[in-house]
Amino acid sequence: MQAKGKTTELYRNLLEAIRLLPGIETRGRQIVLMSDGLAEDLAYYHEDVITPARKDSIVISSVGYPRSVAQSVALQTLRRLNEEAGGLFVQATHTDYDIPTIFFEQ
Repeated sequence: MQAKGKTTELYRNLLEAIRLLPGIETRGRQIVLMSDGLAEDLAYYHEDVITPARKDSIVISSVGYPRSVAQSVALQTLRRLNEEAGGLFVQATHTDYDIPTIFFEQ
């Protein structure tokens, strides 16, 4: 999978997903985000996503793909989203993007 375009609107895209889920009848609703954690939004922020996710009991989990060791600090954005939205976080390796199988078991 490869991103297309020059910027990622992390928070705006999450907000759009959150807006779609309340209409779906199911036992639990969860968004699984795959990202490098670089939020390049200029008008949307962390709280814009967390507030409606909590209101509608939507869990956010993430697979973090660091672009490099130096840029892996950006994954803190995902980690915080997951902590506050009740989800899981897993970081893929920066060399081959391998994901620990324990993530899928959880």
